[in-house]
Amino acid sequence: MIIATFSGVRMIHNDQYQINVRRYTSAFSRNIKQIADVQEQGQLASQINKNIVIVGRDGREVSQQYVDHVLQVLVDHGFKPLYVDTVPTPTVQQLVQLKHAVGGIVITASHNPGNWCGLKFLGPSSLFLSPDECQKVYGDLQNEEAYENPKPECDRISSEEAIKIHVDHVLKSNLIKVQQIRDSNFKIAFNGMCASGNAYIPYLAEVLNLQLLRYNSNIGPLPQKPEPTPQNLQDFKDFIQSQKSTIDVGFAVDPDADRCVIVDQFGEPVLEELTLSLCVEYVLSQSTEQFAVKNCSSSMSNDVICRSHGAKIIETAVGEVNVALKMRDLNARIGGEGNGGVILSDAHLGRDSIVAICLILSYMAVSNQSISALVQQMPKFTVIKEKYEFDPENRSNLLLKMEQLKSFTENPNQFRILTVDGVKLIYDEKLKWVHVRFSNTEPIVRIIAEAKTENECKELIKKVEDLVFK
Repeated sequence: MIIATFSGVRMIHNDQYQINVRRYTSAFSRNIKQIADVQEQGQLASQINKNIVIVGRDGREVSQQYVDHVLQVLVDHGFKPLYVDTVPTPTVQQLVQLKHAVGGIVITASHNPGNWCGLKFLGPSSLFLSPDECQKVYGDLQNEEAYENPKPECDRISSEEAIKIHVDHVLKSNLIKVQQIRDSNFKIAFNGMCASGNAYIPYLAEVLNLQLLRYNSNIGPLPQKPEPTPQNLQDFKDFIQSQKSTIDVGFAVDPDADRCVIVDQFGEPVLEELTLSLCVEYVLSQSTEQFAVKNCSSSMSNDVICRSHGAKIIETAVGEVNVALKMRDLNARIGGEGNGGVILSDAHLGRDSIVAICLILSYMAVSNQSISALVQQMPKFTVIKEKYEFDPENRSNLLLKMEQLKSFTENPNQFRILTVDGVKLIYDEKLKWVHVRFSNTEPIVRIIAEAKTENECKELIKKVEDLVFK
């Protein structure tokens, strides 16, 4: 199975991987220079080194097998790849920006299980390829033969060096209060999911004077449930609560370390939506920003926070690149997605768990409050997320039924409709919404509802279920 979307290419690892990797990497190689010409105009375009492509991997066991195939394709197409080994996806993004590279490739399947792997493609300025750019690349697949024994010659730097460059750049932001964090002597727990997050946490702990309690700290086989959601973090909670000494805060990241979920000082996982909300609150309290950007499935707590600071929340379609492009258009500093993905444009235009950790620690240090106290101050909502598998042949019928959602209530004046991604019905006065959309990475339909109470969420979801699936 291969799933190719603007979130990247993901595939179940099998004996065809060499051919699949070569086909997609070759298509990227044939198109990236032209994509860069369109993305970057004027002076920025002249700064791009069109021969350099940054390549890294997320640490899952099978990703190592993909490396030489990716590098060999790039070399064969005249590029000079720079391989940075096992690093977070945002580290590759950061180096694309700082090295003025024409693009980047991350060998990862994000939070998919360990028998999956894949490729994420970056253009210049650290941005992932847009849906139109992905369509151009994926539409240029050609028949390829697998390399028998690729041995590419290319420049390489250690993951330690790459991560140092990344972290040092993030810490230059005036929103990251390095000295106050250092003076706070925080003790943190860190769940690296046996992948690339474990590559950066020792250096980050060193420069921020953090006492470190590590879990899933090896780089190797992924845990059975590598997505850092509260329901998957029970073992991490038990580990924290089994320790003799307490922590100040904990963080769990996904295998390619672009997303971050918070755990409080008692080991209790915090709703993943609140990672972004806490960061938005902190950034707006420290600046005069006019905008924050989120995707349309993220919590309305961000809307409430923005209004309290006189700022405006802007919603985009789901997908990191959509949020990043809107942030660039608006020159916004803070944005992200409600799955724990935080974007700070001071660093680069991509989700980054290092950014999230640094902003949360800065908020704790500046406010002199515990993480649980800060969470308690966030606007309170209930979120229910459901997903439904469907036969791809039935997609058009489901899409038609989604369109009918626009008239499913007796009084259309009660809500407004957002259609940037699926259909979202927003009840502003009652502070609730429901959103239905197709997943970008799986053959599933997602329905998300948010309201003040669980019953309100269930009512909204049932209305959508009854119309779309019956």
